[in-house]
Amino acid sequence: MIQFFVEGEPVPKQSFRVVEKRSGKTHGYADPRVTAWQTAIGTIANQYCDKPLEGKLLARLEFYLSNNRVVDLDNLCKATLDGMKGIVYKDDNQIYVLHLSKEVNKKTPGVMVYVDTEVHK
Repeated sequence: MIQFFVEGEPVPKQSFRVVEKRSGKTHGYADPRVTAWQTAIGTIANQYCDKPLEGKLLARLEFYLSNNRVVDLDNLCKATLDGMKGIVYKDDNQIYVLHLSKEVNKKTPGVMVYVDTEVHK
């Protein structure tokens, strides 16, 4: 099993953003806060995982938010799972069982990550 904690305010990943330029062309971009969160996830994951896991996986993500803001749990999950891609696993389509939770922890916001090859738990 791989487990680690990433400290910091979890950032939700919402739909891809598109803006229209003056020329009439559209341009897509990723929110810099999401990119920074995914980078933080990947940096810590690298410290706990030598090579990507293979096969079917179970993942548990426990989010700790610094306040009672309204945030969708599935959007928090997307950013965190994407940050582990290529490090903890080759692709998040390997996750067959996913447990999610969120709660307020004003002192230590972040996410506790557990990934295991034992999917029948």
